[in-house]
Amino acid sequence: MKQVFAAALALTSAISFAQAADVGSPAHDWSGPYVGILAGTTALISQGQGNSFDDTSSPAIAVWNSTNTARTNWGASIGGQLGYNTVLSNNMVLGAVGDLSWTGNSSDEGTLNFGNYSYHRHDAMDAFGTVRAKLGMISGDTLFSVSGGLALGDFHTLHQTITCCPTLFESNIDGLQAGWVVGAGVDHAVSENVVVNFEALYANFPARDGTVVTPGASASLVKLENSVVTLRAGISYKF
Repeated sequence: MKQVFAAALALTSAISFAQAADVGSPAHDWSGPYVGILAGTTALISQGQGNSFDDTSSPAIAVWNSTNTARTNWGASIGGQLGYNTVLSNNMVLGAVGDLSWTGNSSDEGTLNFGNYSYHRHDAMDAFGTVRAKLGMISGDTLFSVSGGLALGDFHTLHQTITCCPTLFESNIDGLQAGWVVGAGVDHAVSENVVVNFEALYANFPARDGTVVTPGASASLVKLENSVVTLRAGISYKF
């Protein structure tokens, strides 16, 4: 999914800048601060990486794969943004934007049974925000842009696996985590002060080590990793 999103993002950016390359003077003044609201959909992709137990039987491998294979759950998002743009020469725009959204991503799978091989995973994200630099090209009343910077996610992700004897392995990310984000977007001025926009973002957050809960068990090598894809639209007021 990462490769597909990256390719789509690159293609969108290339087309956007190509379309905007031969324009004359911009019809809309994009310089100055703006504030707005955002709404859309967000995908949380959670997965475990690595091995962490000596039990290599088929039941152990089956529950391990169920716990740690990549899962995607979609949820609605709504929030706000605050930014500032500066118009450069040749219809280029340099800007900065910060945003924060509530996200409704949550899924549960599996049930723990200490007498048997079993697993449980809870993948959730309550909020998602970014602080990004933006570079854009003006085409009339439309601004095409790419962006990148810091991503923040409020995650509540727990992956648990029970193998032989029994041994409980656990990977947990609970709370705020920082990562990186890239994106592409289109803004269109419908009046002197009102702008509508659409953007797509991809964010990745560093993998974190898991733990072995059962005393005396082998050290855990599993890492838990979250990624986020956001598709959203917004409306802003430019001062």
